[in-house]
Amino acid sequence: MQIRRSLRPLLPILGLSLAFGGCSLIPPYLLPKFDTSSDYHEAVAPVQADLPWKVAATQALPQAPWQIFDLPELPELLGRLESANASLALSQARYNQAAALIDQATAGLFPAVSGNAGVTRARNNGTTSNTATTNSISLSSNWEIDLWGRLRATVDANEASAKASAADLAGVRLALQAQLVQSLLSLRIVEVQRNLLDATVADYERYLQLTNDRIRFGVASRADQAQAETQLRSAQAQAVETGVQRAQLEHAIAVLVGELPANFKLPAPPAGAPALRAQLRGSGDVAQPGSGTTHASIFDLVPALPTVPLSAPSTLLERRPDIAAAERRAAAANAQVGVARAAFFPVLSLTGTAGQRSTALSDLLTAPARFWSIGPSLVAPLFDAGLRSSQKAQAVAVWEQSTASYRQTVLAAFQEVEDQLSTLRILADEAKIQDAAVKAARVSAELTQAQYRAGVASSLQVIVANSALLTAERSALDLHNRRLSAAVVLIRALGGGWPGTGEAAG
Repeated sequence: MQIRRSLRPLLPILGLSLAFGGCSLIPPYLLPKFDTSSDYHEAVAPVQADLPWKVAATQALPQAPWQIFDLPELPELLGRLESANASLALSQARYNQAAALIDQATAGLFPAVSGNAGVTRARNNGTTSNTATTNSISLSSNWEIDLWGRLRATVDANEASAKASAADLAGVRLALQAQLVQSLLSLRIVEVQRNLLDATVADYERYLQLTNDRIRFGVASRADQAQAETQLRSAQAQAVETGVQRAQLEHAIAVLVGELPANFKLPAPPAGAPALRAQLRGSGDVAQPGSGTTHASIFDLVPALPTVPLSAPSTLLERRPDIAAAERRAAAANAQVGVARAAFFPVLSLTGTAGQRSTALSDLLTAPARFWSIGPSLVAPLFDAGLRSSQKAQAVAVWEQSTASYRQTVLAAFQEVEDQLSTLRILADEAKIQDAAVKAARVSAELTQAQYRAGVASSLQVIVANSALLTAERSALDLHNRRLSAAVVLIRALGGGWPGTGEAAG
């Protein structure tokens, strides 16, 4: 009863805490508005003709559907990347650090309690008779009353920062996955280039043998033989050169999956895996070369160009990890403005101590040895030479930077999508022309070979025609590799996954 009476002076303080406990100095959170269009400018009609527009809303970041690429070994490599990539582990650790800061800030909302135990011996007036020993054991507590929302604003800022770190983690994962897919696709194209060159070398060896036979019959010269051998050795050198590209790509894949290049070997496609489809650009023109050529089966090994579905442009604000991270950093900066505002107001704390104190250890736990104290403290800023004002100005400037960064991130995201859509559209037109060039070069090479056998064409004409065919075929493969790379970048630019709308890009 006596303790309750002693606490009565604190009732006004507690009432004041309850009255102002709901106050918050965090300014209203506003971000730049984006009036997204109903479709992408570079998308091929009628790709998005019936796509509904909707306001963007925060949602879980989807997984990128890399399975649309015809790469049977990709799932295993993606799993190894997830578990062993160093850059991904670094981003995960940064997120864990940001998440821990939430708990640290949340702890400030609750009283801090500490225990104390000690023995002190003191002497007064320099005489032994005045020497006394004091034994004590106590609990002390300190609790800052969050009148102005400073602590809650700090928690909000840390929560937003943690979500930004989570989006950063998703962005790093998406970028690494895209890099892995690009490297694997490029490696497969290099392997097809090697197969093409091996087939070309076989053709040139047969042509050299034909030239040697014609020399024996006196219808060809040594110059013809030298030209044929030069062409053969040049193709062999190009075939060997592809080994450098393949080795470098395999080493890059090894690092992505967290292994030393010396210990890594690219896994072979599983038995019974579906064969890679024969499409250089989806038309099938190159996949059906003229009869009698050894190059016909080369293009059966080319990875197919997938169809990349599109959704409404407004959903880009939901799915891009970098946009999500920029938005959450703007929210964190907005909350920090509230923290800076609260610094202008007094800080109210409630402290208390209770325990036992006695000069005799045997009396330490008795009722007369008890003691306690409780009371509020109010600390108000009076003069700081403009420190708090400058801190508030800094917080506002950081918020302005974060909103500008958010706006720029959104604009750059739309630019990246439009860039890849235009790249796919233009390269599709170029591929049609290149297909026709390959077809014409193949017909020219076959006819020139026949004319050479009949003695109505020179060896130089054969060499020129063969070189033109090889150049056209390698250009077609390089073009297809660029289209595959653009498709990978488009998926990453779209933020990874997408709803099952069924619309396609390009």
